[in-house]
Amino acid sequence: MGKLENAEWRVGDRVFFNHETDAWTPGEVAEVTSQNKRIKYICKSTNGTEHKIDEADVFRLTEGWETAKNDDLLDLHDLHESTMLHCAKNRYMEDKIYVSSFYRCSLFRLLLMTQSCCL
Repeated sequence: MGKLENAEWRVGDRVFFNHETDAWTPGEVAEVTSQNKRIKYICKSTNGTEHKIDEADVFRLTEGWETAKNDDLLDLHDLHESTMLHCAKNRYMEDKIYVSSFYRCSLFRLLLMTQSCCL
């Protein structure tokens, strides 16, 4: 077992984690381990199943994510794939689908922003 004081997340922290089949899923950190000098997390989803997750596949779960329905995704407090997906899902459940040119423009701006920051 390696040193874990550099771990960003602690046991009990509420997070989104990149689930192998369900994309970004809310849950909590159940265990922090080290494997080959890399920090790994055991995350427990809301249905109680545990998943071994790489450090890069964990993101903070922000307050209000359950009800976020922002008209413009750029207005989200934390602009991340996990929060965007849950916001889009919440809008879809209320039949607020992104169809107008305004929303397509927002999504296009978002795509350009995410691509430019990753170059």
